[in-house]
Amino acid sequence: ESALRETLRHDMPRIGLVALVLVGLALAASLRRPRDIAIAALVVAAEIAAVLLLIRVLGIPLHVYDALVLPVLLGITVDEGMFLLHHARATTAEDVTRDTIRREGPPIAATALTTAAGFGALAFCDFDGLRDLGYVGALGSVVGLVVALVVVPAGLRLTRAQ
Repeated sequence: ESALRETLRHDMPRIGLVALVLVGLALAASLRRPRDIAIAALVVAAEIAAVLLLIRVLGIPLHVYDALVLPVLLGITVDEGMFLLHHARATTAEDVTRDTIRREGPPIAATALTTAAGFGALAFCDFDGLRDLGYVGALGSVVGLVVALVVVPAGLRLTRAQ
């Protein structure tokens, strides 16, 4: 356990930097618009910050298992933001933000909440590592959903993408 903690402490910053670069490249390749890339990156950054803060506030111990679920959560949140941004780009509705939330909000919420429920089921495991992974996964799925549904519409409104 102590060796794993030391390895994580040493490797996580490097892994995080590589993940940041890869996510940035993927966002740039997919979204192509600086505004959309910035909004999607803000969604990811806000989710990471909120999840790490909540883990600390709630006293959830960090295990190597949690480190494994964090990239999954990033991927889910990137998807949520990109679905919203792609719809906003494609819609011809007068109110882009309202139409985007009305059309994409329910399927994104369904996906995030069923993912949270799946992770939440791990809360009943006897093994601490899996139980904590379940807590982090469920928490991250819900936080990612909330962040995407707040940050993307706000970003669209602030940049006048209506």
